[in-house]
Amino acid sequence: MIAFWSVAAALTVVALAFMIAPLARKAKSEAAAPGRGDFDITVYKDQLAEVDRDLERGVLSEDQALAARTEIERRMLAVAQEQDSALEIAETAKPKSSMALIAAIMVAVPLGAVAFYLYLGQPELRDQPLAQRQVMQQQAQAQGQGEGGDTRARAMELLAQLEQRLKDNPKDIEGWLILAQVYEAMNRHTDAANAYENVVNLTERHPEALTAWAEAQIMAEQTVVIPEVAKLLKEIKQKDPTEPRSYFYLALERQQHDDLRGALDEYVQLLEHSPSDAEWVEQIQDRMKSLANEMGIDVPVVAMLPPAGPPADATADAPGPTAEQMQDAQQMTPEERQAMVQSMVQRLADRLKENPDDLAGWQRLAQAYRVMGDTAKLAEAEAQIARLQGGATGSATGGAAAAPGPSVQQMQDAQQMSTDDRQAMIQSMVQRLADRLKENPDDLAGWQRLAKAYQVMGNADGVAEAEAQIKRLQAQ
Repeated sequence: MIAFWSVAAALTVVALAFMIAPLARKAKSEAAAPGRGDFDITVYKDQLAEVDRDLERGVLSEDQALAARTEIERRMLAVAQEQDSALEIAETAKPKSSMALIAAIMVAVPLGAVAFYLYLGQPELRDQPLAQRQVMQQQAQAQGQGEGGDTRARAMELLAQLEQRLKDNPKDIEGWLILAQVYEAMNRHTDAANAYENVVNLTERHPEALTAWAEAQIMAEQTVVIPEVAKLLKEIKQKDPTEPRSYFYLALERQQHDDLRGALDEYVQLLEHSPSDAEWVEQIQDRMKSLANEMGIDVPVVAMLPPAGPPADATADAPGPTAEQMQDAQQMTPEERQAMVQSMVQRLADRLKENPDDLAGWQRLAQAYRVMGDTAKLAEAEAQIARLQGGATGSATGGAAAAPGPSVQQMQDAQQMSTDDRQAMIQSMVQRLADRLKENPDDLAGWQRLAKAYQVMGNADGVAEAEAQIKRLQAQ
């Protein structure tokens, strides 16, 4: 025990020496050596000179150089303020107060250390070897994180199984998609990009797969758009002009190359292909204002697409199943699907009882009854159409006023088609409707159907033309 107190006393003396020596040293400002602040200011001056050299070499842009100079000068001011405070303290310090502080430290530190040890110290506590402490720590971690560790281990096991499955079956598109999303959740963006590349190749460079691949590469490059990704974005824009992310990232790429005019043009194109109520419109408009202010020009005025939300007069738009309903319908039995169709038709019929002057609604209802083979209700719907049009409509077997649509046999055949064949069939039907409207340009319901078809197909020009015709007819 005597040895312990002897060592403790020696350590206390050493600690006091380090604490008292600076206080006992008499500072002489006129002979003082340069302090840390002087050194820092010298370094900052060198950094300012380096910024000027980088600007001359073109390594930094004007904005980057300005930001760097501002930060360095801020640090120089902070160092100068610290020097001023230290000088004030040194000038106001008095020898008597320093001696009093030294005396207080020499008394308080040893007494405080002894009192603290007597209160908390346990001299009788046995030593605990490092190996034993490590074992206890591992046991505690295993006990406290057992459940979380098991979950993570299971997740890694499933990931390994998925990776092996894709090695055995490299053409599994769904598997590659899942793997890419898992990698993204783990912030393994490079691995995610590699997985998305397989999806792109297996889907013959589908725009959605290309977009996911491009985004993963951008994240892997710390949001820098490299030239290879810029090429992908241009390909996406060409294949799907309605994809907003292609314009956004191309604008970002232009800004990274200080091409403000190019970035502004990309934002203008983005808004031109966006509904006016799209959630990103406000953010893009703010970016355009910032670029226009920086360039010293007026903010471009952009004509956007009509709002994508429901119109004020819900009865004026053609109702239809949502994407989720169509997906659910694929899983139904024929009886369940037929029941769903009948329910939708009945809702349309009930709505027309409350609004019997909805011409487009009666035309849709007549088409539904025609497909279902209900001739009695078809005749009733056509009578309402004739009343609203002020003349006779086509018969149940067909006519110019009847809303065109696929037959039951056509819909059954479509279920057996490949994706390309089905797309070709849809485009053919839409083209026939467009050709018919050239001969009958006053068919309001036809233009409404054509506008919806173009919207689904992503044909922005077609949508704009069809909606112009709808406005013309509605204004009459």
